[in-house]
Amino acid sequence: MFGDPISNSKGWEKKELNQCLINIENGKSFVCDTRSREGIYPAVLKLSAATYGEYKPAENKAVTQELMFTKKTEVKAGDLLFTRKNTPDLVGMCAYVYSTAPNLMMPDLIFRLNTNDLCNKIYLWKLINLDRFRIKITDLASGSAKSMSNISKERLMKLVIPVPPIEKQLKFADFVQQVDKQKFEVQKAINETEELLNSLIQKYFK
Repeated sequence: MFGDPISNSKGWEKKELNQCLINIENGKSFVCDTRSREGIYPAVLKLSAATYGEYKPAENKAVTQELMFTKKTEVKAGDLLFTRKNTPDLVGMCAYVYSTAPNLMMPDLIFRLNTNDLCNKIYLWKLINLDRFRIKITDLASGSAKSMSNISKERLMKLVIPVPPIEKQLKFADFVQQVDKQKFEVQKAINETEELLNSLIQKYFK
C-alpha cells in the first residue's frame, strides 16, 4: 500500500515529524524497588516494556512510595511509546498501547508521541519499527557509550517521514488492529490449551 519508505516509491508527501505531532511528552526518573508491582500499586515501566515493538505492561518496577505516582506520566490506552535510549540496534523502537492497567508510569527513557490529524499513531508505530526504515531512526542517535545510544527530542522532531493521505493511514490502522486482535485470540487459545495439558499431565503423574 505505502511502498518503500526510504525511496518513497509511491511519491507521498514528506514532512518532518514535528509537523505531524501535537507534542512529545517526557517520562520521569523515579526511585524504584527491584521487584515488579503487586496489583495496581504505582509502578514505572522498564525500558523492555516498549523495546521490542509490543507493549508489555508486566515489565515494570514498583516505586518505593505510593505518593510518588504522577498522573502526568501515567500510560493510557492509545499511547505511542518511543524508547529514546537503548542499545544501538534497539534505540528508537516504538510500542502502541491497545490497553493497560492503571498506575503505570513512563520512565525518563521513554517518550510519548502525540500525533495530530496528519498522522495516525498506528501508521507511525509500524513505520518507525519497519526494518527498512530503522536506519533513519538509528542515524538520529548519539552518545559516546557503545552499549547505549540516545535520541534527543530535538533530533527526533527533525525526522523526515512519508505521510500518505490520512484515509489510507486509517485503513491500514484498521487492518493492523484486526490482525493483532486475531493474534491475541489465537495466543489466548494456545495458553488455555497449554494450561489444560499441564493439568492433565499432573493428574497422570499423581
